[in-house]
Parts: sequence; C-alpha cells; structure tokens
Amino acid sequence: MKGQKHTTYSLEFKQQAVLFSSHPDIPVNEVASILGTHPFMLSR
Repeated sequence: MKGQKHTTYSLEFKQQAVLFSSHPDIPVNEVASILGTHPFMLSR
C-alpha cells in the first residue's frame, strides 16, 4: 500500500465533524461532502 496518503485531522476538525454528523437533520453524506472527507471516516 505504498504511496497512499494518510491524513491527520486536527482536534477542532474532529469536534466539528462529530457535531455536524450527530445533527439529525443533516445526512452523513452531506456532512462528509462539506468537510471534504469520505462518509466512512465519519462512522469510525
């Protein structure tokens, strides 16, 4: 798996992602799109 990019997210980014993804009116796919990440990363 050489050459794959590993992204390290800041604590602020993670807190914002949790806040957005826990909102019942915003789909996880939309949150991922806004944050520029894959929806799978929000389910971990």
